[in-house]
Amino acid sequence: MDVHFIGEIKGATGFHFPNLTCRFKVIGCDDTHWRLEAGDMEGFTQIAGQTSLSKVVWNHPLDMHFFADSVETWPSLYLEVWGQDEYGRNTLAAYGQCLLPPTPGDGICLECATWRPEGSLMERIKSLFLGSHPQLQTPEEASLATSRFPLRTESMGTVSLELSVVMSDPLAGGVILPSNHQDPH
Repeated sequence: MDVHFIGEIKGATGFHFPNLTCRFKVIGCDDTHWRLEAGDMEGFTQIAGQTSLSKVVWNHPLDMHFFADSVETWPSLYLEVWGQDEYGRNTLAAYGQCLLPPTPGDGICLECATWRPEGSLMERIKSLFLGSHPQLQTPEEASLATSRFPLRTESMGTVSLELSVVMSDPLAGGVILPSNHQDPH
């Protein structure tokens, strides 16, 4: 089955940094059953400043074409939002993860809630003076875990995505349409 994810990382809201960038990576799909045919599995958006509405606009394109011979696993989009302060220092703002849509459709809007480790009292005091926040050693593994317990986290902002999903099944002889699509014949 061919699966195409086409769309964009639109932007973010709710972050307390003047400038933000987002690192993204497709995770969670089994390499033996999912093969990337075209596109990039990971990358960075540009650095963008917040608008007067406390919103960052990236409009970073996503275009990935996979061939899957099993849907036992399904890909997720792992996100790291990085902030740049007024002195040009880059620091981790948040982690996030959202499941890529498993059904075909056009203009599917996703809101990915993000979080970061809260840290100990000393780490929080350090972050007030130095501007850096605690980071995980293996954040992608923590994102895939079913529970982050006993990790203490705090909610951060939201990253907005808009995707279109096209699926085709060579055995069925064509494109798989959403279930609410009406055949004109």
